[in-house]
Amino acid sequence: MRTVARLETLFLQIAFSVSVMLGGLALLLTVSGLFSVLSYLVEQRTREIGVRMALGASGRAVTRLMLAQTIRPVMAGLIAGAGLAAALAAALLATPAGALISPIVHVTDPVAYLASLGVIVAACLSAAWIPAARAAKVDPMRTLRQE
Repeated sequence: MRTVARLETLFLQIAFSVSVMLGGLALLLTVSGLFSVLSYLVEQRTREIGVRMALGASGRAVTRLMLAQTIRPVMAGLIAGAGLAAALAAALLATPAGALISPIVHVTDPVAYLASLGVIVAACLSAAWIPAARAAKVDPMRTLRQE
């Protein structure tokens, strides 16, 4: 009986480890993709940023603008993802497997949902910070002289 119990927990531990690794890989891919897209956008908008700074925008205002433009799609994705996760949790709890899992794993744990949302927001802001800081360091005179 002990062997069967150990095997059941071993399968859960393996599934947990695989889930954590896949989640970490997904987060890494998300951060690298967001960083790449934002770097490209900053490069494309260098002239606009230079004009804004030449007209009196501070580096802090430019950084805030770039971060605000980053956070909007991230928040939309988080809202959609949270809704999808809640729907999947409800669907899982309605199945016979949900009755077996619910004593072990709390599928509707709000702390886990809030922690994951916080990690995603922190990762996305850290990925956006470098391109936003780069945008704030654009030299307006050099940018305006380019064309």
